Amino acid sequence: MTLYEPPPGTPTDENAVTLLKNRFPEFWHECEDDDGSYIVYADFARWLIKKIHSARSDDQINKAFAFLEELLDKGGADIENLIALSTAEVLADELENIDEYPIGPKLSALIKED
Repeated sequence: MTLYEPPPGTPTDENAVTLLKNRFPEFWHECEDDDGSYIVYADFARWLIKKIHSARSDDQINKAFAFLEELLDKGGADIENLIALSTAEVLADELENIDEYPIGPKLSALIKED
């Protein structure tokens, strides 16, 4: 019996940290803990919130939300769970009005579920 393997380049829980590290080296330099994708993606949400509150990083904010939406578009259930239980949960707790931010529809739905 062969297990399903997603096509090359598909975001998965196994490669999610590498994708984040490659796309956001500026975050990675500030990341304190790389023990597991859920912790890293929660830290990424906290990093993003700091950028939002500093109001000096519109390009990074837009890039971060676009990256998360891209992962949700291209990834499967494991990516949705990763983002829902880490990033979206932190964003839901910290952002008062998510409609003010350039959040895509899939991420927005996950945040509103929390």
